[in-house]
Amino acid sequence: MLPSTHELLENTSLIEYQLVVITNHNLKQHMNINSFCRKHNIKFISAMIAGPYSQLFCDFGEKFEILDKNGE
Repeated sequence: MLPSTHELLENTSLIEYQLVVITNHNLKQHMNINSFCRKHNIKFISAMIAGPYSQLFCDFGEKFEILDKNGE
């Protein structure tokens, strides 16, 4: 059984991580956990899969910079 969002956010050991990756929660839970991670400067990756479709979201903070010389 997956922990609830409340259980995840109340777990103070979550603050000790540099990156949190979650899957198979609903969108509201992903958003709540991302807000928590952003507040505590924790990088966040969220993945959801529904049949042949999937969604991946990465939030590495405001200071994350991508350097792409050729646009590919």
